[in-house]
This record gives sequence, structure tokens and C-alpha cells, in this order.
Amino acid sequence: MIFRMVKYDKKKLKEFNEATIKEYNQSLFLDKVTNVRLTNKTDGNFTQIGMKFLFEEDMFVFQNYTPRLPGLGRAVSLGERDFFIKTLIEDVRIEKIKIKKRDFNPENLRKYLKHFKQNILIPVELQSNIFNSKMLNHIEFTSEGMKFDFSHKLIPVPTKILKNKVIIFDELSLIWEKEVFKNKFSEEDEKIDVQVEEIPSEGKAEILVRSVNKIHYFPEYIKILDIEE
Repeated sequence: MIFRMVKYDKKKLKEFNEATIKEYNQSLFLDKVTNVRLTNKTDGNFTQIGMKFLFEEDMFVFQNYTPRLPGLGRAVSLGERDFFIKTLIEDVRIEKIKIKKRDFNPENLRKYLKHFKQNILIPVELQSNIFNSKMLNHIEFTSEGMKFDFSHKLIPVPTKILKNKVIIFDELSLIWEKEVFKNKFSEEDEKIDVQVEEIPSEGKAEILVRSVNKIHYFPEYIKILDIEE
């Protein structure tokens, strides 16, 4: 077996680390709709979200290779979003309400908003039911995104993720617990773990990017509208 003797450029490793973390932080979804609690301790109920794969080590060695993988940090953030949505949809304790698509409009949506400042996750495909309504004047566009009735966050999610579901929940009813990792370059605590390990026998770099999470919530403060044709 022949081992390649290479030396990784520390500046390239640092750039990869910083770029991945920056992209992740700029793409965060759950931080906008839940209370995030950081922790140094985890248990068996935490879920790891991320990816581990082999990549050409050249990106950390030669000057003509960029040490960045655009989309990697964002992929972990979106993985958290999808895990969050899947968890709520599959929870049998959460009330599910069937509504005909033709009846899904601002007036009917308002019936299920029982508290102040609730979050509404809505499939992109169903936005037209709200926007094409005569009640469009109840949508406000702000620097924080769209608001329904000037107080509730209206958050579009790709239809392939939410399908025909609309999820309504109180922000205070959810806590997203997240493990923090000490970053070896900045020495700061980060919400994402980025590791690069050399695999000399294959001429590859093993890359691991992950977040470790646990979700706490009160099902009674969450409703899911099941929109039927």
C-alpha cells in the first residue's frame, strides 16, 4: 500500500472552516421561529444532523484549488428545518385539522390563530390562496419577513417539504436545544461542528459537518392544517 505524503495548508483548512460556519449561520431557520438554548451536555435523545463524506484532498493542498464547498453549511441548516417539520407532522398528539383547499383563505386561517405572535409555516404553493385574496392588505412585508395580520410570522417553506400542511405554533411553546462545539481556529463556541481528517491511503479528505439537536415542545400549542383538494 502506498501512502501519499502531503501536508495540508492550515490557511486553507481555516478558510474552509470559517466559510462553512458563516454559511450555516446565515442560513439558520430554526433560530427565527423557536427559542434556541445552547448546551455543552447531551444525552441519548439528541439527534445529529449533517453529513460525512470523502473529498479530494487537493483542495487543502494546492494553491489553484479553492478550499470551499458552497452549500455545505446551508445543507445542514435546511436539514434541521426538515427534521423539525417531520417531527411535528408525525407527532400524533398534535391536532390535525382537515380543510378544503378552496376554503383556505385569510378568514379561515385567522380562526386558528388563538394567540398573539404565532408562527405560520405555509407551503410555497399555497401562498397564492392568501395573496390572491381580497384580504391581501392583511399581509405586511418587513425586514424580518412577511407578517399576517401584522403580528404573525408567515414563513414559506418548499412544498416538497411541507406538502399540503400548514403548521401553526407559538414560538414560546418550542425550545430547540443545540450542542456547542469549541472551534479549534477561533476558540469560540459554534453551533456547528466542522472536521477535516486526512485519509492518506486514498488521497482523500474525510469531511464531517454536523449539528447536534434536541427539540422540546408542547403539542397543545401547535396545530396542523391538512389542506385537501
